[in-house]
Order: sequence, then C-alpha cells, then structure tokens
Amino acid sequence: MKALRYLFLTLTLALATHVTHAGSATWDLNPTNNDWNTAANWTPATVPDSLTDVATFGVSNLTGISFSEMTTVGSIVFNPGGQCL
Repeated sequence: MKALRYLFLTLTLALATHVTHAGSATWDLNPTNNDWNTAANWTPATVPDSLTDVATFGVSNLTGISFSEMTTVGSIVFNPGGQCL
C-alpha cells in the first residue's frame, strides 16, 4: 500500500510540474522582451511549448521574436493585426 501511495504521489507531482510549464497562451501587447520562452510575455503567464499548445498573436509592440531554447508548439494563430514571426 505504501508503494502505491508513493507511485501516486510521484505521478501527481510529475503531472503538476508539466502543467505549470506549458499551456496555450496569447503574446502580450507589451511583452517584457522578445523571447518566446519568457512566461511574462504571454497571457496567461505560461510558455506555449508542447504539441497540445496553441500560441496566439494579435497586435503587439514587439513583433520580432527570438527563442532562448528549442520549442515545439501545436499551432500558431494570427488574429487580425497579428504580426509575422
């Protein structure tokens, strides 16, 4: 029974860690910098970085984006007024 509890706890923590580091998000109007991998540049403050995530772009003051690490995303959506990467 103890082993099952530890397994459950380990799986729960692993999933919670993954969820906190990824998610669909929209690029901010006034991002803090041009780095895709900065959570503060997105709303909500999470970096789209998995095959299930959607990165959405609309109007923004920063339109040139850089990547500080390898990134994979499921899809990219450009709303009216959105800029090219």
